[in-house]
Amino acid sequence: MDKAAISLVIPVFNAERYIAATIESVLAQTVPADEIIAVIDGATDGTPAILAGYSDRLTLIVQANRGLCAALNRGVEASRHPFLCFLDHDDLWVPDKLKKQMEWLTRHPETQAVFGYARQFISEELDEKNRSRLLCPPEPQPGIAKTTMLIRRPPLSASAASTRPCVVAISWIGLRARGTLACARTC
Repeated sequence: MDKAAISLVIPVFNAERYIAATIESVLAQTVPADEIIAVIDGATDGTPAILAGYSDRLTLIVQANRGLCAALNRGVEASRHPFLCFLDHDDLWVPDKLKKQMEWLTRHPETQAVFGYARQFISEELDEKNRSRLLCPPEPQPGIAKTTMLIRRPPLSASAASTRPCVVAISWIGLRARGTLACARTC
């Protein structure tokens, strides 16, 4: 498979508990992202120091707290590659997520975006009372969400980013309307 270049955007806010594991899951990809952009959105904890330890492997953008959509848009604006994906600061990827998705997009050039499956888990720090209230399916579930998506850049135009509060949301709506979405089992 000829590997096309992939940009990854990670919006980050007060993520010191999880961000190292998130970054390690990205670095463990069998088909790695060519560009990792972490947008630190006004973090007030130890997140910037943790991410500084990865500064040789990712691009750090620091901004005042403007919210998730502003951080996503800032990361998209800074990205350079024809494929784009996103990861939340407290989520993990299985090692072959990008490999499977790039294989799909290579075999199906008409597909604009491919989504994967998500395996949910309950955070260890929750007490038993709160844990018992949550339903967490043990099997991976289809994940139509930004963190499971790999998308070709053309649907994310510069005009879309400048006229909408969150560029990711409008892309899903347009792609769904054209029927150019796919879901590949990634975990």
